[in-house]
Amino acid sequence: MSQRLSVSQYVSNPVGQFYASASGGASTSQITSYGKNYTLHTFTSSNDLTVNSDGYLDFLLVGAGGGLVSGAGLGGGGGGGGAVVFYHRVYCVAGTYPVVVGAGVSGSYGTPTYVAAPNGTRLVYAGGGSNGSYIDGPINFHGSSGGGGGRYGPGTYVGLPTPAGYGYRGGAGAGAGASGGSGGGGGATANGANAVSTTGGAGGAGMDVSLILGQSATTTYKGGGGGGNGATVGADGVGAGAANSGGGVRAVSESTLSGWSGIAYVRSAA
Repeated sequence: MSQRLSVSQYVSNPVGQFYASASGGASTSQITSYGKNYTLHTFTSSNDLTVNSDGYLDFLLVGAGGGLVSGAGLGGGGGGGGAVVFYHRVYCVAGTYPVVVGAGVSGSYGTPTYVAAPNGTRLVYAGGGSNGSYIDGPINFHGSSGGGGGRYGPGTYVGLPTPAGYGYRGGAGAGAGASGGSGGGGGATANGANAVSTTGGAGGAGMDVSLILGQSATTTYKGGGGGGNGATVGADGVGAGAANSGGGVRAVSESTLSGWSGIAYVRSAA
């Protein structure tokens, strides 16, 4: 099982007082967050971050959302949202830091988003969401929310979040076989809803990361849970439904589906 590593396992006795200069990412922009100016590096896919000088960096990581295990006539719960984790003032020495952005996997957990140090040690980490299922939503041992339970579960099985404490549980299926709805996937800040009769449960809400990104509050959410299958499909939680959202998949069809990809943000010196 992947573990989030302490910064102290890579850097001891940091002495830098300022943010590091860095380059890399699909895009960069100048932002102001809580009255301080930064350069924001956005990684929508895996690439390298080049740290040009010793100093501090901030990392906002979102793991990929969970997919769906299902088939014709089976329905299925919504996928769990990926973990959303903010690491403030991580001391980094100059060098090349691989940034790996989590991807959705068909019928399975989302993969993690992480940044590795130049020596290959995994420095900061956010796990992927659990998949939804047509029976029970599995427990997430990978670092985030649980997937929704299916219509063929007994109405009590839900996908639990990681024991490490990130994310929330998935909702329960209605337990009525072919006529029942399935539960919504857990989100980064809320449980997935239980199915009600033939209506799938809504996905749990993701996390508002707007202020970290220098935006107005409630602009950007990440890590929402996917809605569960049913005669009426449950709504996605806020922070799901698009690439790089880290959202769990909405169970819109009775098939095997992938969750949404994650994303990584790095704040360096302005």
